[in-house]
Amino acid sequence: MLNALHDCYINADSEAKPFYETTIGAALFYLPQSKALHYTGMISEAAVETGSHCKEHLFPRKISAEALLTSPPETIEELVDVCNRLYLQYNITTSSENSRLRQYQRADTFTSPESAYELAGVHLVPQIND
Repeated sequence: MLNALHDCYINADSEAKPFYETTIGAALFYLPQSKALHYTGMISEAAVETGSHCKEHLFPRKISAEALLTSPPETIEELVDVCNRLYLQYNITTSSENSRLRQYQRADTFTSPESAYELAGVHLVPQIND
């Protein structure tokens, strides 16, 4: 699908590109996830203190979709690998931290997961027990 959409995406105008990114981003959201494979083992201090847990993906879906549409992996194996290594990885935060992170995870502001967490004031620590 990514290969089929690549040329359409590259040639789309700035109003159409968000549709492709949202569609592929939604597909990423619905991919199966495995705690053993995708959870980084990091949890926010606030989530530890409050017991409130929310999966927070390191890479925003639209940014992940943009990267995949701009340069689609050549094989299914490469797609699975990049999704497992990057786009499906998540930390545990609180819902309010997840909301705070959004402003630093837009295409015009996102530079890295680490930067977004720092700017949002989300402090991660290794989870001691599951």
